Amino acid sequence: MSITITVVDTVRGRPAREIPARLDSYDGTTWSPAGEDVTDASGRIVFEASGPGPFRARLGVGQYFQSAFPEVQVIFDPSAGRSLHVHLAPHAYTATVVAE
Repeated sequence: MSITITVVDTVRGRPAREIPARLDSYDGTTWSPAGEDVTDASGRIVFEASGPGPFRARLGVGQYFQSAFPEVQVIFDPSAGRSLHVHLAPHAYTATVVAE
């Protein structure tokens, strides 16, 4: 299954480029790596993942915002949708799972 993560910089009003991201899957006991990449020019990453989930997206935002918060983690259930949209600001974020 494909899982798309889209990251938007809400302060600058544009895609957040070159954000390191990791996707982990949960088997009911432990988290396991499912993929690792950086966002492209459109702020997107597409991961090929297996299993029912849930999944955890880990975004390395500390360098991007020069912030005290090094990482944003979002845990989501892919049955609600396989496209995760994360809207970032230096000290806050929102996340939405979109059905496609």
